[in-house]
Amino acid sequence: MFAHIEGELGMPSLVSAQTFQILHAPVGIHSYALGWDNDTSLPWSNGPVLVHQGSNLRWLASVGLVPGLNAGVLIVSNAANDDTNNAMEEMAQQIVDRVLASL
Repeated sequence: MFAHIEGELGMPSLVSAQTFQILHAPVGIHSYALGWDNDTSLPWSNGPVLVHQGSNLRWLASVGLVPGLNAGVLIVSNAANDDTNNAMEEMAQQIVDRVLASL
């Protein structure tokens, strides 16, 4: 997680900062990058919010990175269905709300 945040902030880590910027750059007119959704529409984020979610149909994992706040959230569940996805989204929003309230 931190390597992606540092890379987005221009600091080399596992790979060069330029490589991270390529990984995070939206492809075409959509917000989807190479494995990441790159949302720049959130005014509180001080830059992009990078989100990646994946599942093996049994587990569901979601990571959200906010390089402008030097913060990230990783949520993992041992169930992968619509209810789990909705609960994870709600949990992520509650975490974001708490972080923003503490700033």
